Formats: sequence, C-alpha cells, structure tokens
Amino acid sequence: MLSNRVYIGEYRHMGVVIKDSVPSIVSEELFNSVQLELAKNSKAPARHTADDDYILTTKLFCGRCGAMMVAQAGTSGTKGVVYRYYACVRQKKHKCEKKAVGKIKLEDFIVHKTMEFLKDDGVIERLSEKLFELQCTESTLLPKLQEQLKQKEKEIENIVNAVQKGYATEILLKRLSDLETEQKEITDAIAKEQLKTPIFTQGHFKMALYNFRKIDISTQDGKRKIIDTFINSIYLYDDYMKIVYNANGKEEIVSLEELESSTLFSNGAPKQFNPNRMCIRRLVRIYFYI
Repeated sequence: MLSNRVYIGEYRHMGVVIKDSVPSIVSEELFNSVQLELAKNSKAPARHTADDDYILTTKLFCGRCGAMMVAQAGTSGTKGVVYRYYACVRQKKHKCEKKAVGKIKLEDFIVHKTMEFLKDDGVIERLSEKLFELQCTESTLLPKLQEQLKQKEKEIENIVNAVQKGYATEILLKRLSDLETEQKEITDAIAKEQLKTPIFTQGHFKMALYNFRKIDISTQDGKRKIIDTFINSIYLYDDYMKIVYNANGKEEIVSLEELESSTLFSNGAPKQFNPNRMCIRRLVRIYFYI
C-alpha cells in the first residue's frame, strides 16, 4: 500500500502510466519521502526469508495429491553447496511420494517458455486487439451507455435527414432538441465511467506487451514480473507438467523430459533465445487469448 502510486494520482495498467488520471490523496513529496524510508529498510539485514525468492510459490502444485509445492533447501555434505528445490508440502510429512524439483531450472524454464510467445509480432497484434475489445467488460455500465449513445446518434441522424428533405415540423425539431440533450447526458455519463476505469487504445496495450520483451529475465525481479503476470498455476506430475495461463483456464502440457533436456542455460546465465532451433510449443494461447 505504501508504494501504490495511485495515491498521488497515477493510474497504471499493463505497463501504461497515466498521470493525474485519478484524484490524489497524498502529496508527491510525502510519497517520495516514504519511498526513501522503504528503500532504507529493504537494505537492512535479515529482512526477508529465503522463501521470498521462490517465485512459483502459491502457483505450483503437486500433480499427485494436489497440495502446494513449497520451498525446500539442502546442503551438500561434501562440498557445502546449498541446493534449492520445490517440494510437495505433504511429502515433508511422508504423505506423498512426489519427488522434489530443482528451483532454478524450473523457474527459468517457465519464464523462457512464456517469453517465447512475446517475441512474435503477430501474437502481440492479436493480443492487443483482444485486450482492447475486452477492456469494457470490466465495467457492466459502460457497454450499456455506449449502446444507448449509438441509438441516440442513429435517431438524431434520421431526424436530421428528414429535416434536410423538408420535413422540419415543430414536433420533429422538438424531438431533435430532446435527443441532443439526452446524447450529451449519456456522453457525460460515459466520461465519468471511463474515469473510474480508464479506456486504453490498442496502441497502449501493444506498447505494454512489447515492454515485456525489455524485462531483464536474468534477474529474479524480472522473472517474478513475467510469472506474476502470465502464470495462473502449474501442476507438476511424475512425467509432465500442466501450465495454466491467465486466459480463462487455457493450459499447456509439457513433458518433464523437455525440462530435463533443456539447454537454455550455461553457467547459470540464459543463452540467446532462438525459437528456430527450440523444440518448445509456441505459447500463443496464453494471457487474454480466447
């Protein structure tokens, strides 16, 4: 809450920022002072637990029993190296036999699969178009007002055409005046509703989707942004995983053999992605795609 910029009048959606679009309740000076204090506190030692770094937490589930898979770590007895995993919470209590899976490889694999579809300009075009069409469904009132406006405009056009043909009766002109008043009232109501839920152009959505390409997925923060935005849940079975995306339950099945044989990484760093030589299904069915 302390870092929410809507309190200084900024509205953010899918990477698009509109300043002074909502009433501010605190000054920008006060807000910036709070951010400085938050930054100082974030650097204090022992502020966060290791669990904070497991970015699939609450999204990853055991395919055997359906329980959540949570953070687990172990230290090598010979080299003293710490290994990090996701393990079924019931496995810890010996109630499930699901094997733990390596944290880094699973997270990076999910992120790179999601990033793959973002590299397709055609997909970006289709997604931005669909987002533009769907945004009005966030408000139940706005579509009704827009339909009423269309009806009033059609009635006004019919009367204007009649007047131009010489049928300018007093009753017709009075009806035209009433319709124009109603049209203005509906237009004002639409403007007020749009302030509650700002309407973005297709270009806004396209820019926001393109911005995901710029995210530095070599950082944990970058990976978290991709996963939080696009991944709804992941179910890990013995020989495959089911990825459910934020798109009305759209899902994809991926074999664990594909995960284990993945060569996306070398010395912990992501390689340059080349979709022409990757045998991974294109993720064109995800996030707002219907």
